[in-house]
Amino acid sequence: MNDVQSTAGAVDLGWSRAADIPMRYGTAFDIRTSAGFWTRWYRMVFARKGIKVGRGLRVLGPLLLQVDGKPSNIQLGDNVTLMPGVHLKNRENGRIVLHDRVTLDSNARLVAANDATIELGENSSVGMGSIINAGRDVIIGRGTITAGYCYLNVSDHRFVAGVPIRAQGFHHAPIGIGEDCWLGAYVFVTRGARIGHGAVISAGAVVEGDIPANAICQGRPAAPIRFRRPQEV
Repeated sequence: MNDVQSTAGAVDLGWSRAADIPMRYGTAFDIRTSAGFWTRWYRMVFARKGIKVGRGLRVLGPLLLQVDGKPSNIQLGDNVTLMPGVHLKNRENGRIVLHDRVTLDSNARLVAANDATIELGENSSVGMGSIINAGRDVIIGRGTITAGYCYLNVSDHRFVAGVPIRAQGFHHAPIGIGEDCWLGAYVFVTRGARIGHGAVISAGAVVEGDIPANAICQGRPAAPIRFRRPQEV
């Protein structure tokens, strides 16, 4: 029997609104001991700036912080790990929310502008060199992981001829990614894309539109080639 299912018509994402994407597990876990120079240093920096930080923070090298919006709009939960070179930037009313046990690998860049929120669910991780560019919301569910050099892009330049591109502003559309997803290296997620719970996106794929829950996808644009089954877990 062919594993590929039709995606014509309504796509079963396992969620319908971004507010339905699970962010927390609700189970207890141990709070680790915070240690090391960079952790102590950035605890002090965050406190002085008014950035909210939970317990068990671990910072493993220098960070790049561009807080051009409200410092209180950046919130880090418990046991968050920030690797060297992580870049956190907000402006206007942009918000960055990292739930408990989130990991940002080296040189990951999160930019929240306008009234957008970047929210990463519990135990999720963003791979080395990956970028989340948010002029509108980017919501990523609990347990979702990205490999290195992924790009989630909510904002695209307008480019009508005869007017300088820099003067034209942007098109924006939010991105939603369900829980327990895996994005392979160099995946590009375009504005307005929605990825269902448990989906796997192959390295180098370009995600447009809706991806069904538990779909294993590849291509440009990404399309299901088969679906996850319980025995594959």
